[in-house]
Amino acid sequence: MSSVLLLLLDDAVSAVRAANETFMPFARNTERVKADLISRGVDEAWEDESTVADVYFNRMSHAFGQGLWAEKPTLDGKDQNLAVDLFKFALRDVKAVVHSRSSNAVATLDNDDFYQFLGGSAIAARQVNSETPEVLVSDMRNSAGEGEE
Repeated sequence: MSSVLLLLLDDAVSAVRAANETFMPFARNTERVKADLISRGVDEAWEDESTVADVYFNRMSHAFGQGLWAEKPTLDGKDQNLAVDLFKFALRDVKAVVHSRSSNAVATLDNDDFYQFLGGSAIAARQVNSETPEVLVSDMRNSAGEGEE
């Protein structure tokens, strides 16, 4: 049910954006946000998908385990790209990315974290493998139906 709702919501937002009428609150707010971001030095648009993937690689390539805690591994303080290279190596041959949802505390539309991590994972895997992975959401909430949204 929620995937149908997401598709309908996306269709509605896309239709409003396509109307491109400046009197609409959506268009006015979009232009306000765009002007604010540009005034802060944010580029108007990404050059291509690899730019997004590079941001994801750099922000998500911290190592955990084996004595490391959110560190960027290097070789004797050199090779600052080692962490990113290790992350890319881990993504080789990935066929699917999965986000598991196990709580009703935060729904998929409550914030953008869900899409940042799942979408970022998919883009990163596509950059490494030149192939779009399957994108899956695993619903691990209470199967008895108690406390459902």
